[in-house]
Formats: sequence, structure tokens, C-alpha cells
Amino acid sequence: MRRLIHYAKHHIVVGLLFGMTLLVGVFALIFGGFLREQSYKYMVDNIYYTEEAVLHVVNKDIRGILSPIIGFGIESAVSTQMAASVQEYEADPDGMTMRLTSLLKSYQFPDDVAAIAVVGEKGVIAEYDRYRYTTRSISMWNEGNAELLGDLYREAMTKYSDFRSLNMPKYFCVKEPAVHPAHSWMRVFHIVFPVLQTNGEEIRYILIMTVKRNALEDELAMVEAQQRDAACAFIVDGEDEIVFSGAEAVIGEKIGRVKALYPGMDRLMVRDIGLFGWKIYVYLNEGKIRKSVDEIYERSYYLYGLLLLIFVLFAVLFTRRLLRPVNAIRAAMQKLNYEEEPSLIEIRGSHELWQLTAEYNYMVKRLEEKTREVEAQHREAILSLERAYDAEREALESQINAHFLCNTIGVINYEAIEAGDRRVSLLLKKLSNILRYTFERKAQIVYIGQEIAWTEQYLYLQKERFGELFDYSVETDETYDDWPACKLMLQPFVENSILHGFRGRKQGGIIRITTEIDQTERLCLTVSDNGCGMSGETRERIRASIEAVKGERVQKEKPAETELSGVGIRNVLTRMSAFYGPELAVEFSSDEETGTHFAFRLPYPEEGSGHENRDCRGRGPRDAGDEPADPDGGGAV
Repeated sequence: MRRLIHYAKHHIVVGLLFGMTLLVGVFALIFGGFLREQSYKYMVDNIYYTEEAVLHVVNKDIRGILSPIIGFGIESAVSTQMAASVQEYEADPDGMTMRLTSLLKSYQFPDDVAAIAVVGEKGVIAEYDRYRYTTRSISMWNEGNAELLGDLYREAMTKYSDFRSLNMPKYFCVKEPAVHPAHSWMRVFHIVFPVLQTNGEEIRYILIMTVKRNALEDELAMVEAQQRDAACAFIVDGEDEIVFSGAEAVIGEKIGRVKALYPGMDRLMVRDIGLFGWKIYVYLNEGKIRKSVDEIYERSYYLYGLLLLIFVLFAVLFTRRLLRPVNAIRAAMQKLNYEEEPSLIEIRGSHELWQLTAEYNYMVKRLEEKTREVEAQHREAILSLERAYDAEREALESQINAHFLCNTIGVINYEAIEAGDRRVSLLLKKLSNILRYTFERKAQIVYIGQEIAWTEQYLYLQKERFGELFDYSVETDETYDDWPACKLMLQPFVENSILHGFRGRKQGGIIRITTEIDQTERLCLTVSDNGCGMSGETRERIRASIEAVKGERVQKEKPAETELSGVGIRNVLTRMSAFYGPELAVEFSSDEETGTHFAFRLPYPEEGSGHENRDCRGRGPRDAGDEPADPDGGGAV
């Protein structure tokens, strides 16, 4: 203790640091209290403006969700097709039930619609539930909801009793039943529309559309998410009853009981949605806001005290080092006397002595840079010699190119023709056509007719090679031969069928290639075989590759290559996906009984995707100048 007091008396820095620390601490307490109150006020004001902006967006989003659903319901309820179907149902109830159900099923539902039903006095006459086939045929309106449905029908008939009145509601909302009978997690509500009949006498049927609440609850969660548990949002109907909330316990309660249910909550703002008489109420707990501000500042005081202590320690160390510059410089210079190679000196200051040391360090760095430059020049000279050697070797290897092979096959072909061996000549023609198509580098993007023609010739040669092992069938519509395609995109799949699908067989294999236009105006190209199928592990790898290319799953590691003639299926599909875009669909199935089936639904690529930037756009695959696709060959080899 005496030594510490003695040290403090003989060092002015100690007294200076003590006085500065005390002064800064007092200022921090005063300024911190002021900032606490200002922060609380600023946070409350900011919450108001933020919630107002978020509420405006949420209100707009809710209208954007409900308006298309309401519009779809009104359009369906008043359509002539619905009126005619209901009229025919009254004449023939048994025969028209299925037709009404088919009509409902044909509608293009908005995403949030779970079910739609036409209801009469005796109950549901037609219903379509999009989740029925995944819930053991349990639909929205079943026997358990019969009583609720009857009450709902009678309520609708009361509202629509005077359907010619201008005050008759076009639609109204019902909250019960609030849960889908087959999915306890699916919260729903219902919108009722009158079905107008062709006779125009009265309204005897209603259209009930069941809507999922998920989207509305997500929008309310956006309002509450800004302030965690300090804010609550509710959707309230015209009778001041809460219809939607993030907390199930308050649904059905009056909005006036929110303060009793959530002590400390005060109403912040109200916005009218403009549909069903609904409004959005936002409540805020300012006590929690103040508590969160206090907690932040309490932690900040601890942090500030720690930083102040660190500052004092740092200041002590810094001043001690500042008072001993001569010793540091001497130690650095002595180090130079014992080292053969120059080394850098650690800089510990900024005055003149340290500036001289910095100049010495700069000189050492420049010498090292010059040495590295010379070494880099030597490496570059050696690399240039190696490149020259590689270029000379590649030039010699490239003398035997694709034209040499094709021309050589042509010479052999003429020899076979002169010898009268037409079969060998035909095989040589097919092989030459395949090589020319494969080696052509300027056209990596072709037409589907060219790709199928090349595949036919490839299958012809493989058929000659394997004999009775397999046969093939190509059923395509030449109308779509000019559909753009990736080059060599079919070969891996047919080769997989030959080498792996028919493994262990001696005969009876079939490979089928077909094309047709589907309902979405995409070209459906299929490749299938009746082979032995794939193992479960192989099927999973292929499906994983398909999903990875479609972007449905991100894999941390490169997926294993599947058995497709040495080329991974992901590589083939990646090229197709990059060319056709996100509209490309790939369907895959494989079974030991039926074989393997690939179906590619190919959209017509948009301009700029790359298919127009090639030299063969003006020619079809079977023009006079191209290699023939028929089994008899034709054309020069």
C-alpha cells in the first residue's frame, strides 16, 4: 500500500487519470438518465409510426387476400353455368349431383380456399374439398357439421328472403365451424354467397366457400412481430367480437375485454378493413416498453463501467511505455547486431526515433520485394517454356480431328459399297452421322427433331451390336420437330436403359420415345423401357439430383453420380434446366415390374435464353442437307 501511495505521489499521470475517471463517471450518470427518458419517448413515438406503417401494409394485404376470394365466389355464384346446373339438379337430383361436383372441381380456386359447396334445404348437394383425398375422404361438411350447416342455411335464407332488395347482402362471413374436421391444425372461416337461378323467382341455394385463416393470422403476426409480446393485434367484426387473433383464447370475446385479459394493454390504433365490417385493433403495453428500456440502460451501465476500467488500465500501460522509448529503441537496434539477415523492428511510437526505424523497415521490405520479383520472373520464364511445349504437343495431337475420322469412314464406306456389302455400308453411314453431329461444336443447342434423329441412329447401331437384346420404338409428331432442345440430352437415358435396364437379359427389351403437347402447351418428351428397374438407393439418388436441379433442396456436398453412361444425371438436367428455365418439369419412376420411365415437359424457351444464338435456327433436322434419320440411311457419309 505504501509503495502504491509513493508511486501515485511521484507520478502525475496517476492523479490525472483518477480525476478524469471520476469526472467522466459523473457525467455518464447524468447523461445516461437523460438519454433513458428520451429513448423511451423516442421508442414509443417510433412504435406508433412503425405500427401505423405496418398496419397500413397489413390492411392492404388482407384486402388483397380476401378480395380475389370474394370476387371468385360472387362470379361462381351468379354464373349462368351454376344457375343452369342448379336448375337441372332440381329436375334430376340423382343425375346432376356428379355434374355439379365436377363443375366445382373444375374451378381454379384461389390458394387460400380449402373447400366449396352448394347447399340446399336438405343439405349439401355438391361439394369439392381439395384435401379430401389426403384425409380418408373426410370433407369439410360431413355428418358432424350437419346441424351447423342447417343453421347456416336458415340464416342465409333469412338474409336473402327479399333478394330483390338493394339492401340484400351480396355475401356474409361465418366463423363456425372454425376447424377442418380432418385437420385440427387447419383454422378456417366461411363466406356465404346466394346462388341466383335462371327463373329469377327466389333464392333456394347458397354457395359456401371455406377459407384458411393462415394468411390472415400471418398478417396479424407481422403487426405483433415488431414489438414481440408488447403489442397485440385483433380483427374484430361489426358486433365488436374478436374473430381473428394470434391467441386462440380471446377469439369470440368482446374487444372491450382486452384490457381485462391483458393487463397493461392500451389501444394504440384502429383501422377499418372495409370487408365484412371488420376492423383491425392494435394494443400496446407501454409498461413493457419502459421495462425493456430500463433493462437496456442497466446493462449499458455495467458495460460502461467495464469499458472505463479497461480505459484506465490501457492508459496506465500506454503512459509507462511512452516514458521508456529509449530502452525500446536500444533493444531493437541490438537485435540487428546478432542477425545476419536484416529483419523488421517492431514500431512502438511515432516520434523521430521511431520514424527512423520505420525508414529502416521500409528499406528491408523493398529488398524483400525485389527478391520476390526476381523469383517470380524466373518462374514465369519456366512456365512459358512449359506452355510452349504443351502447345506444340497439342498441335500435333489435333492433326487427327473429327473430319479425318468422318472422311476415313467415308472411304471405308465406298469400299464396302464396291464390295456389295450394303449392311456394312449402312452401319458406316449411321456411325459417320453420329460422329458429325457429336463433333459439331458450333451448335450445342439444336432442335428436338435433330436430337431424336440422332438418337434413332444411335439406337440402330446399338441394336446391331446387341442383336435380340432389345427393340425400340420412336413415336414423335414431326409438327414439333423445330422445338429447341439441348444437344445430346437423350443419349444418356437410352444408354442407361441398354446397359443397365436390360442387364441379365438376352431378349425382349423395349425402348420407347414419344412426344406430344400437354395441356400447358409444353412438349412432353418421354423415354421409357421395360427393363429390370432400379434399386431403392439408386432411385433416391436420382430423385435427390432432380430436386437439387429444381432448387427444392440445397445439398452441402456434391451428390453422387448415378449410372447414366458415365455422365451424372444432375449434369444432364442442369443443362436442360439452364436452357428451359423454371418451367421445365421432370417426372421419374422406376419399378422392377414395369421398368424405368422419364418424362420431360419442355416449355418453349423465352427469347434471350440462348436457343436463338446458333447457326441452325432456319433449318429442320430432316432437311435435304442434313443426315437422314430413317433406317435406310441416305445422304453422303
